[in-house]
Amino acid sequence: MQFSSQSSTYTQHCGIISLSNKYVITPIDTGIEGRFILAHIHYATEEEPSSFNSTATILNIYGKANSKKDNVEFYTELMQHTFLIHKITTIRNNMIVLGDFNYKYESRRVDGSVEATTVEWTSLLDEHFIDCFWENKQPTFHGPLRNNYILDYIFCNTASYVDVRDCNQEYLNKNWTDHEMLIITLQLQKDTSQGPGAYKCNPFLAKNHKFRRDLVTFLQGLQPQVEIRQADDSPQEVWDWIKGEFKEYVRKYQLAELNWRRQALKKLQAKRNRWMRAKKHRGLIFQGLDTINLLIGELQASIAEIEVLKLGKYWRENGETNAGFLKKLTVSRQNKRQLKQLRHPVTQTLHSDQDTMSEIAGSFYTNLYTPIAPDARSQRLLLTQITPDMQLNQEQQSLLELPIDMDDLLFELMVFPTNSYA
Repeated sequence: MQFSSQSSTYTQHCGIISLSNKYVITPIDTGIEGRFILAHIHYATEEEPSSFNSTATILNIYGKANSKKDNVEFYTELMQHTFLIHKITTIRNNMIVLGDFNYKYESRRVDGSVEATTVEWTSLLDEHFIDCFWENKQPTFHGPLRNNYILDYIFCNTASYVDVRDCNQEYLNKNWTDHEMLIITLQLQKDTSQGPGAYKCNPFLAKNHKFRRDLVTFLQGLQPQVEIRQADDSPQEVWDWIKGEFKEYVRKYQLAELNWRRQALKKLQAKRNRWMRAKKHRGLIFQGLDTINLLIGELQASIAEIEVLKLGKYWRENGETNAGFLKKLTVSRQNKRQLKQLRHPVTQTLHSDQDTMSEIAGSFYTNLYTPIAPDARSQRLLLTQITPDMQLNQEQQSLLELPIDMDDLLFELMVFPTNSYA
């Protein structure tokens, strides 16, 4: 799959891309065989991007799918990255953790732990982040024999979760992936700089029989005006006028066609989500689900063709015939992907080799953010601030410790009958 990206960072397992020229991606850290990427998102207008002026920070994760043991080892090693863990848990700006975690949400145990991962990792997410789709969990992975699981997640910290305006889950063409796409909409700082764009006639319209019929009718309707103009204008002026009218007609037709495709795709995705949430007539729903998936895939394929066309035009105009553009792009990407030098905090010597730079950064942040034991006096002082009215008496403690028997469960079902379907 090709993307007309303005800024991006990749490993062999995952990537982060920006399709808008308003945002620039600055990689911070990658590791564990390229299975995670930590990156800052900046506005392109920032002259000196840094962690202090980033608009968001993203951690993209791709867990190991070979076995549960391998995935547990992956998250164990991930929790040992001191700089990474400190960064995602202490950042005050927008922080998003997402990706294919490769553990099943359905396998969550009573104590909150999940198979194929570690308690430390799930506890970190529960303490510092909010699952954007916690109210509406649906399968995100479709395996063989209709084995559907929840493997993909998007978590936001409190600072960014309050700015989440919408959460959607969309089915993707099965020829592209066996996962569904999770989408969240964040309300960030408004950027008013927007250019007028450029007109591009879509050559795929030539395959549209309805467009060809309508175009013939439109051109025939221009014939009377052409005859009038031929009396005073030169053939070139008449031809330029026809091209201008044709351009305006195609632009309006393309806009109407694109709006129809997007609306149809949105309605199909909404219909599919309603079916997936339905708890009755599951057999009948799955019979019609294949048809819905096929229609969604066809619409996505047609929209993707147009995006590929835009990508090809972008490189033809800026890549093959513009050596300066290629050089600038290469230098820019190299500067975004690496730090040139780091100063050792003890010897004050500058180092440029990657191993020494990693050692300096790891040692510095480990020493700086190593936690110290809590002060016992402060703990006792805090406990003394709990007033008696906020404490449980002996009777309340005993009541909470009583076991739950079958009569209690039956009583709750009688009071709240809808819970019997849970």
